[in-house]
Amino acid sequence: MLFLLSLASYAKEEAHEFLVKVPDLGSCSQYKDTLQFYEQGACSKLIYDFNNKLNFYWGSKENKKESLNVFYEMWINKNNNITLDMPLIKLNLVYLLGQAKWFGYDEISNAELREYTLRYLDSKDAEIVSSAISALSIVGENQDIEFLKGIILTEKKGTAEKALSAAVMILKHHDQVSPFMAGLFPYIKRESLRVKIKSYM
Repeated sequence: MLFLLSLASYAKEEAHEFLVKVPDLGSCSQYKDTLQFYEQGACSKLIYDFNNKLNFYWGSKENKKESLNVFYEMWINKNNNITLDMPLIKLNLVYLLGQAKWFGYDEISNAELREYTLRYLDSKDAEIVSSAISALSIVGENQDIEFLKGIILTEKKGTAEKALSAAVMILKHHDQVSPFMAGLFPYIKRESLRVKIKSYM
């Protein structure tokens, strides 16, 4: 099954063709709760393939405002397509739409994107948390550092490093990276994470 959005007035033919080729992932919306293990793997692959297509589309388009129009139509999801409401997909849209501020695109507020992202930082699903951290690195504000600090202090391999990188992206514009790392360092026990933190001090 294919889904189709009303994008004729927003995107060129190539963008339109890209969208109509994306499969309907509605059956995967609750895949970890309702499907067998082998089905979960299949759904996970479909979801990540779709996100990779979005990322490729973003990277390959010179006209970023045109791409952002496409992503915005997907975000507002007027047709209530289940696929577009899946957290792993919507958080990727946050990551992409959050870059709008660098291209003079103001159809969607950073505050709306940030609010959506913060809901998922404490998810029990590690994949969703990871996606939320990536999104927050783009739409986060200084006060969100405390959320990331809590994740870093868990020292969970991979997730803690990702939260650390997100904190750097948020703080680098305010010359606050080194003080943050210095305050964090004494509480970290894992050596590989200590080395990474020390590199920012």
